[in-house]
Amino acid sequence: MRMPRFPALSASVPLVMGLALWWATGSLLGAAFMGMSVVFVVASGIEARREARADDRERVAEFRADMADAIALLDHQAGAQRARNAAFGLSPSELRSLSQGGPGPGERVWERSAACARPSLHVRLGTGRRVLGDVPDLPDTGRRGLRAELAAAVAEHSTIDDVVGIDLRSSLGLIIESPDERGAAVARSILLQLCTLIDPDQLEVCVHASSERRRAWGFAEWLPHLSTTGRPTRVVVVDGTEPDGLDDHPDQIVVWVTSPSGPRPGDITAVLRITDTGAILWLADDDGVAGPVLVE
Repeated sequence: MRMPRFPALSASVPLVMGLALWWATGSLLGAAFMGMSVVFVVASGIEARREARADDRERVAEFRADMADAIALLDHQAGAQRARNAAFGLSPSELRSLSQGGPGPGERVWERSAACARPSLHVRLGTGRRVLGDVPDLPDTGRRGLRAELAAAVAEHSTIDDVVGIDLRSSLGLIIESPDERGAAVARSILLQLCTLIDPDQLEVCVHASSERRRAWGFAEWLPHLSTTGRPTRVVVVDGTEPDGLDDHPDQIVVWVTSPSGPRPGDITAVLRITDTGAILWLADDDGVAGPVLVE
């Protein structure tokens, strides 16, 4: 806001006129009366500055009210985005309930089977900081301090803790690089999610595990999807081994668990790299990193 200046010129004019009147007429009273208009000019200047400050406070209050509405809208969009993404897979609590013989995910069992002939292969990997899908454009005009305040508020509320998932069909699968057992744990989570959400009439499962890791995959023998063949979609899990060859299938995705220097197929475009400091999901289709992932 540009504050009105003190009306120095307007205040000096009556003084000059008073001096000129006193010099021309010798009337000190007339000169004093003329000089009293300075008080009016000064009072008008003070009032103008007070009005300018009041108008500025009102405009700033309106700005902050509009900014609060915008932040509320961003928070609403964040909640809607979290709700949408949460449906892409099973939460850790749902998976724990399955593994411990609890009530499980309830109505979500085989929920994708009736949707279409090719059910979604979107699964949940973990959580991470993500940008909202619809972030408002920031103005490039206006008071600098308020623009900075708005930019900081938008930056804070447009990046949220959200579910990180992947569409295995679009990436042809997932390579999981891990120096320890965390990679196999992620692969087991993916397999459980798919077998819970898709029924055995539409999904078949094949597990190739090295001899030392075969025991960790013993639960897969109880999955009805393991004994099926000729289903529309096939998920192949490879853990710690390199199979001689994979059978051809028109809709096959591979989840390949390996060490950072281990073998891997060349056609999979998504890599989850797990290190001592965390995990990062790389998507070759997007020419870059999807961001750090907190693996659940």
